[in-house]
Amino acid sequence: MNLLNVSFGIFAFTPMGWAFMAFVILCEALLLTRYLTRKNFNKKLYKTVLLSNTVSGITGIITTLQLNGGWWLVVWFPWVCSHEVDVRIL
Repeated sequence: MNLLNVSFGIFAFTPMGWAFMAFVILCEALLLTRYLTRKNFNKKLYKTVLLSNTVSGITGIITTLQLNGGWWLVVWFPWVCSHEVDVRIL
């Protein structure tokens, strides 16, 4: 799948990236509303989810810019395998 082969930093600012993020935020708002209020729509919760995701996104961009020397939305994950950590001895 081509979508998995693209940096999220590049994908995020394309129309398809905006649509994907809107879909995720809508699903998050829907699930939160159903779980907390047992209704399908609660305007206050939808606004809260939108605001929290916006603040989180901006914070993520600023933080990664500072931590990665100008590279934005880049996160390094340490891939651990059984050669490095053996959970059987824990």
